[in-house]
Amino acid sequence: MEKSVYRKYKTFVFFQPNLEKNAVLEILTKYYKTLSNKGSKFCFQNLGTKLFSYPIKGFSSGTYVQMTYIGNGELVKEISKQLSITESVIRHITIKKEDS
Repeated sequence: MEKSVYRKYKTFVFFQPNLEKNAVLEILTKYYKTLSNKGSKFCFQNLGTKLFSYPIKGFSSGTYVQMTYIGNGELVKEISKQLSITESVIRHITIKKEDS
């Protein structure tokens, strides 16, 4: 049986700009629960509203949140799947941080 490798990941999420702060916090709580249930160490950073270089799904700006966490590939897939089906998420991307 293969042992899970835990690495540091960053997921960048753009939410619809018309969401209130409380709505963004409510959505992030779901990911907080997913990460904490898996025993991950994590940090969320709300980086405010950013303008896009081009429209994405009809929006010219979005609320930008950075999620940094430790996990394995299965956790990344689970978070990505949840983000994909969340209507208020315009776009997201996850990158693996290099070991330093």
